[in-house]
Amino acid sequence: AVPELAKLLADEDNEVRAAAARALGQLGAVAAPAVPELAKLLAHEDSDVRTLAALVLGQLGAVAAPAVPELAKLLADEDNEVRAAAARALGQLGAVAAPAVPE
Repeated sequence: AVPELAKLLADEDNEVRAAAARALGQLGAVAAPAVPELAKLLAHEDSDVRTLAALVLGQLGAVAAPAVPELAKLLADEDNEVRAAAARALGQLGAVAAPAVPE
């Protein structure tokens, strides 16, 4: 199911993308192969899409480590909800998010 859901993350319909992202979040670490596709959504023009992608990556836990650089960039996003979602996600990732902590 993960490859099919990952493909739906590129759908033009926001509702389809959101449903696929939520489903991947429910799967947890099993959804690790979808991390690159979810990480791409962190740069989406729509702040709601960025927020949801960050929240879902946080739900996946340590398997989302490859997305840490992109999540860290969102800490400076212009949207408050996006910043909050990124911070929460990095917290949920735990020690693998250490590179995102400023010196």
